[in-house]
Amino acid sequence: MGRKRLLRYLLIGLITSGLMVILFYWFKNPTFQGVLAPNPLLTSGLSPWLALIVGIPLFTWLSSAYDIVDRRLPGSKNTKAIFFSLLQGILLVLYITEPLPHRLLADYALNTVKVTLLFVIQAFILQGLLATERYQTGKRPFIYWRAICVYAITFLVSRWINYALIGVYAEPDAFISASYTWAVLMGVTIGLVFCSIQRYLTKQQRTAKALQFSLRFFAPLCVSYHVLFGLYYHISWGNLISRTALDILAVVVASFIVMQWQVNEYDNSMSEHHSNYHQDNAPC
Repeated sequence: MGRKRLLRYLLIGLITSGLMVILFYWFKNPTFQGVLAPNPLLTSGLSPWLALIVGIPLFTWLSSAYDIVDRRLPGSKNTKAIFFSLLQGILLVLYITEPLPHRLLADYALNTVKVTLLFVIQAFILQGLLATERYQTGKRPFIYWRAICVYAITFLVSRWINYALIGVYAEPDAFISASYTWAVLMGVTIGLVFCSIQRYLTKQQRTAKALQFSLRFFAPLCVSYHVLFGLYYHISWGNLISRTALDILAVVVASFIVMQWQVNEYDNSMSEHHSNYHQDNAPC
């Protein structure tokens, strides 16, 4: 990554971090809390400034993930920027609508609108500063249904470890089924995002591709969400670290399983299918 490109990512991080502070700190939800007390820094007035300072490197890291698809993703600047921001935005919307006791009904709708606006702005900035035109024909994404199952099961197991074995902050036992349902939905969505993007990653070696998706694409989202969550509410950082670490580990494990088994199995089966088709339809 060149110096000029790095400075542009830093500029995007500054703009999106500032927009995040405006949306979540200046225009607070009217149902700000259901259970959790606000972070003491928030009541002192320091939290928005701290969130801005911390948010700049986080959103820079988040936006820099675009670099892993820019050279291989076909299409116009606008198409590429929207595609990338849409994939990131979907995952962050799911994170911010996770069933938790402190979130009331209005929060889910308002937070979704705020995150959507944030990533629409990100798409416009990416399109203007970083995206490059690439009209060469590229392979289309396709769905690995068994791979999606792997992500769903792995993410569910990680959340079961968090909720049942470690006891991190979650819905009460009477409503814990909602949290497990969300975990499956999150895993399925991560799997769909993987299917959408994996063919366009710059890394093509299986292990490198698994790590690139897990650590360059998913990890910035996961870390950013949990760090900003901790700055907004008064919650144990141990719980947040456990959530973050196990979520990322789940995606790493699922990506390795998929890259070592599912994707290659699909490719081999398709090759055999085409080979058999041509043999059966060869002229006598």
